[in-house]
Amino acid sequence: FRGKHMLGNIFDACLIITESVIFLLSLTISSFAHSYWISAFRVIRLARLIRLTRLLRAAIFRDLLTLVNSFKWGFTTLVWCGVFLLFFTSAIALVFRIFFPNATNPDEKSIEFYFTSFPRSMLTVFRCSFGDCSTPSGTPILELTSMSFAATFGITLVIFVSTFGLFNIAAAIFLERTMEYASERTATRQHHRLEDDDLWVESASNLLKKIKHHVQKKEAKKEEEAIVGTNSRNLRNLQFSREDLDTVVKRDDVKQILEQLDIDPQDSKHLADIADMDNSGTMGPSELILAVRRLRGRARHGEIVKVDLMVRALQRKIDDVWAWTQGAALSTAFSASDSCALPQLISTSHRHMMSQQRLPSIGEGPQTMAI
Repeated sequence: FRGKHMLGNIFDACLIITESVIFLLSLTISSFAHSYWISAFRVIRLARLIRLTRLLRAAIFRDLLTLVNSFKWGFTTLVWCGVFLLFFTSAIALVFRIFFPNATNPDEKSIEFYFTSFPRSMLTVFRCSFGDCSTPSGTPILELTSMSFAATFGITLVIFVSTFGLFNIAAAIFLERTMEYASERTATRQHHRLEDDDLWVESASNLLKKIKHHVQKKEAKKEEEAIVGTNSRNLRNLQFSREDLDTVVKRDDVKQILEQLDIDPQDSKHLADIADMDNSGTMGPSELILAVRRLRGRARHGEIVKVDLMVRALQRKIDDVWAWTQGAALSTAFSASDSCALPQLISTSHRHMMSQQRLPSIGEGPQTMAI
């Protein structure tokens, strides 16, 4: 009753206990099978149908779940679109009622027939908004002989605004909300995977085991050791080259492991160069694990800023060291009274000395200059 399937296991245990209670009561009480309580227990049995929802976890139902979730995420947008359409239809219907205040003609071929009352006017505007702007006999309202120029222009404007404005905007908002929720859900799932220590330990261990298997197979030591020898002590002492890691990363099972760790496929291709931090050509498990951990997930803005600040700090220290060495060289030239080398040293360091705004003394070091 532990793990990610804990709730499902508890639910199955409750169903088993319920069935056992029903069976024992049926054996001990003869009238229990025809009592009121047996009906209540039979209703509880129907809860077993909930177990069928586990089938939705299969990959074949992924598109179905996406459609259901899209409707759920965009339901609020649909409701507000309906409210806006109601106000839009009411406003346009009121305008048409103003243009046809005495519309009492019962003839369906007359334009006044479709605006005889406010509800009838709303129905006409609603139908025209969805493209069904026609008479009961199927003739378009715009083709009626009783249509005036103002009425024709008004109905045409309603159709244009509804078709190319209202519904397109509603569809765009619905799509935007759906994509927004889908992005949030994807980010939430990725965050949960990044916080899952069990997934990280299992995936990292499997990756190291596959690398060890490849190295042992390459060295052709012992056939049994190449298959079975994957204990944690040997993994700590494992050493492999860039070529070994590049070969292992190209395998489909290793690509699946890196994908589970949310590592971009483009970064996976350069994993060997990234993991070889000292550029020695070989690396160990600690270097690989550190590189894989830093590559997980999306690139974070804080990491980019951190690298930029560290590079700037390192650049300042290098400038201080360069200025100190140049100052020491100039001081040595002064003390040796070397008139030939002095102009050359001054010309090469003049620009940097002007930026530093000071000339260091003979015994001044980088730490003293930084102060």
